[in-house]
Amino acid sequence: MKRARLDLVAALAITLLACAGEPPQQTPVPDSEQPLTTEDTPPVPPPSRVVDENKIGRIPLLNPIPGEGACINQSTEAESKWTFEGEEFPRRSIRVGAGSAARAFPPTFLEIRASQPGAVGVSETETVFVLFSAEGLIESGNRQFFTTGSSSLRQSGRLLAGDTAALKEMALGIVQRCQPPKP
Repeated sequence: MKRARLDLVAALAITLLACAGEPPQQTPVPDSEQPLTTEDTPPVPPPSRVVDENKIGRIPLLNPIPGEGACINQSTEAESKWTFEGEEFPRRSIRVGAGSAARAFPPTFLEIRASQPGAVGVSETETVFVLFSAEGLIESGNRQFFTTGSSSLRQSGRLLAGDTAALKEMALGIVQRCQPPKP
């Protein structure tokens, strides 16, 4: 039994020594078929931050009041309010509130909203809202742009340069057009 063990160990040693010779020849693989290692792989850059371009001011909210349209009286005992809806494109809804006759500048607020189709399945809407002092100064105001549908985007910001005069003119024009004559 001892001898059988020695023969087995000797056979294993010879087999191992025979295999320890020159390594077998490998056929070269073209570079295009070589697997990439982590050292060969260029680092993946972090995703770039996509900054949406400013869309505020793209819809013509402050075009002159159209000749065709309807005034809808939404007044209460506390406040006179009207919504004017014109027939132009993009269709605008213009809401104005008016204070007491004692105000030097009757409009108290102005809100304009317009929507138009955007990319496929998307609707674009822009609004402007301002509050007026009794003297006709803009106390606060902002613009907003948003989309609805398959893509969603929301932006808000300050009034644009040149908005002040157009907003005051629009508010006065709607009050004059929609306010019933005084008896």
